[in-house]
Amino acid sequence: MGQAKLRGSKEERVAKAIAKTDIFKPHSDEYRRMLGAAVTEADHLGLTPLPTVDEYAPMSDCELETVRELCNTKYLPHLRAIVPGYWGASCQTLATHLFALLRGDGYNADLVVGEVVIQENFEYDATIENIREEYLTRPTEGSQRLHMWVTLGDDIIVDAGLAHRLIKYYRVPEHVLDPVLVHRADEFGMRLAVRHSPMLVGADFAAKTNSVDPFRLAELYRQRAG
Repeated sequence: MGQAKLRGSKEERVAKAIAKTDIFKPHSDEYRRMLGAAVTEADHLGLTPLPTVDEYAPMSDCELETVRELCNTKYLPHLRAIVPGYWGASCQTLATHLFALLRGDGYNADLVVGEVVIQENFEYDATIENIREEYLTRPTEGSQRLHMWVTLGDDIIVDAGLAHRLIKYYRVPEHVLDPVLVHRADEFGMRLAVRHSPMLVGADFAAKTNSVDPFRLAELYRQRAG
């Protein structure tokens, strides 16, 4: 039997290992600061209604687990009927319906648009300038360069479009992921090397730039539940 091929010097291998480990890091403190700035941005742009989520209003782990259970049991069949198959390119549709479903169950949910970075790769090349232009000009053609997820305040992120991307492009085993990822920003960072970067908070963005108005959808779900 031949010898195994050497993969660089010991120092190089150690450096690579350290660099890879460094992408798995906490993100909650930074996320809260960015979420607060994204709420302020909604005020500057004139979104109506303005978001009322609070980046420093704590949500307990028990409450977080309840939301995770709702998203991955009660809501899941409905979401799969809306978007059959691959979810990795349908974050806005899924987030809009999750927003409406959570609102219907009494949660102060709101929509967030921004960027998501996976293992140091920027997935959408979103910028605040592009997001502002989308809201102000409301183009009817072309794709939107942004990611959308749901916030409940604190460092809680509800993201239905991400699991399939992690499975398809980053070889994350499917069995370790829920279909709808509901975690604190720290867990996304430490467990999955994922960093969400909020740039704008407010469902009015989706109401003005997409075909489905999330506020009307939330009211429809409330009526059906009633």
